[in-house]
Amino acid sequence: MWCTARPWSWLLLALVVCSGCSRRAGTTSPSNHPTSAAQKPSTPPPPTTAAGSPAKEAEAPDAYIVVIDQREVPRGGPLGARGNPVRAAGPSGERAYLARLRCPDGQAPAFERVGSYGRGPHGNIIDGYEVRCGERGDSTLVFIDMYHEGYVERRAIPGYTIVPR
Repeated sequence: MWCTARPWSWLLLALVVCSGCSRRAGTTSPSNHPTSAAQKPSTPPPPTTAAGSPAKEAEAPDAYIVVIDQREVPRGGPLGARGNPVRAAGPSGERAYLARLRCPDGQAPAFERVGSYGRGPHGNIIDGYEVRCGERGDSTLVFIDMYHEGYVERRAIPGYTIVPR
């Protein structure tokens, strides 16, 4: 019989079953916490100072910056990259952003929508635009997420400047 042939297996089974019993009373684990995983916030708790008081909130873009060769680059890549698309409010917001860009010579670039590129880092479908300075200039593929109602990007993609609204 299984239980007489392996008496140590009952001990092993008891250890596995009771492994969660050693927790202190009053604590909660993710499995017995009253808030479901879908309701938990996905952002980290607000920063505090050394004294424990709340620190001033940093703007969201600054919270996700890495320094590479003394240049600050967002974790998803430079603005306009697939991992860090420009955020805009609808198709008209996409075109308005691109119309505000300026080439190194100060002229507005030509741009054309290339297509949709699947889900971006914000969970939305992103669009790709070919942006070109001059007739024979090199083109840049710029990714834009148009599902950010009311948002107006104030920063330019690398290699360009931007005209204020």
